[in-house]
Amino acid sequence: TLMPLDDFMGESMTTKNLKSTLAVPSKGEIVIKGLLKKTRKYFMQRERYITVTNNGELRYYRNKVEYRGTLWLCKRCVCVKVARDSFEIRTPEKTLVLSSAEDPNSPHVDEWVAAVKSVVEGLM
Repeated sequence: TLMPLDDFMGESMTTKNLKSTLAVPSKGEIVIKGLLKKTRKYFMQRERYITVTNNGELRYYRNKVEYRGTLWLCKRCVCVKVARDSFEIRTPEKTLVLSSAEDPNSPHVDEWVAAVKSVVEGLM
């Protein structure tokens, strides 16, 4: 049989109490954004518009509007430049391989690496 949540937690958990116990990061300010190529399986590349916020949220979009996914950065994340125009973000769950796109308005790979490292260092 299943134990009621009240018995398991030792007290009645309201939605408000439950939300206050979860570690949900607040919405952060964008540290860096721009167009990059995201490498998929079998080395296929797709251009993605990517934003990184100061609370460790990396979001990628098909274009500037169509959301495709989120990768949460943590203290154990590592960001390394692996070639002249590409870098990797390694998290405990996944490795994201990114390279520069042909967009002259996007930040350089070195700027991306420095920004991601700065965000990771600033996380609690």
